[in-house]
Amino acid sequence: MDDYQPQTLEAGCVQSDDLPLPNPDDDLNSPDCSGITALQQSVGTSRPCSDTRSHQLPAARLAEPVTSSGWWFFNFPPEIRNMIYEYSLAWPTSYELYAPYNRQIDDYYANRDDPDEEFPEYSGVLRTPTILLLCRRITAECHPVLQSKTFVIDRLPPWLPGAPRPMLLSWFIGRRTIQSLRHIELRIPAGQGRFGSGWVWAWIALDVLNILRERNSFDTLKVIITVFNDRRGGMWGPESEDLNKIIDATTALAIKNPRFWAPGQVEYQYWVIKGIVAHRHYVDSTGSLVEGDELRAYPDPVFWPGSLLEFM
Repeated sequence: MDDYQPQTLEAGCVQSDDLPLPNPDDDLNSPDCSGITALQQSVGTSRPCSDTRSHQLPAARLAEPVTSSGWWFFNFPPEIRNMIYEYSLAWPTSYELYAPYNRQIDDYYANRDDPDEEFPEYSGVLRTPTILLLCRRITAECHPVLQSKTFVIDRLPPWLPGAPRPMLLSWFIGRRTIQSLRHIELRIPAGQGRFGSGWVWAWIALDVLNILRERNSFDTLKVIITVFNDRRGGMWGPESEDLNKIIDATTALAIKNPRFWAPGQVEYQYWVIKGIVAHRHYVDSTGSLVEGDELRAYPDPVFWPGSLLEFM
């Protein structure tokens, strides 16, 4: 190390350069201490060889096997371990979930000069966080930390060229993982694009809701519908039908939850985007939507995912 400063030698000590090189065949850790005895004689010390550790060279110390007296991960206090788990564990964002395959697609289009280049197929490789693979005790201790976090669905999966719809979320995270989630947040933007976006999101949301109707573990399921371009009248006929399909499927899940004795809580939120401000709406006693007082402003990632400020 560049900033290392040698210690001042005490009287009667010699530098390591003056020591004779030990015989490679000598075992510095052997019970007879022959290697240490030779070093002691060369230095001129009369200390007994019982305290061999104080005389071992650094290389010999590094070569020592780890004993039962070594430091163990569970010697850390629970507060420190929880901080490690909190830092190490998180559900992937939608962007992180799709990024590997999106990069393959980008590489394909970047190399289109090669006529033999085939369009990449999704391999369906699902990865487990490394900390969950260390040992059973760590897995059992940190699993509740992961389950306490919310899995957010706020972006569409990759849309392959020529396909009528995007890929399904369950191809990227797995059905069993979806069914084991404790907190799920489904953010559905409607009214985006020339022909609306509700029909695309209905394809994704209905697949997730059908998987949860088979089996689920969620404690909270939050469905956030954000409406853009609400004054574009010609689009909202079919767009409203697609949103109603999502609402009906979510209501059916709440009523006929397979976890009959301990069903999770289902919550709806309805927001209307006007410029850079999101206005929350509520359903009154007559079934009509009325504007409330709660507001959110850009660049809130709940309503404007993928904005430049989110990656800064």
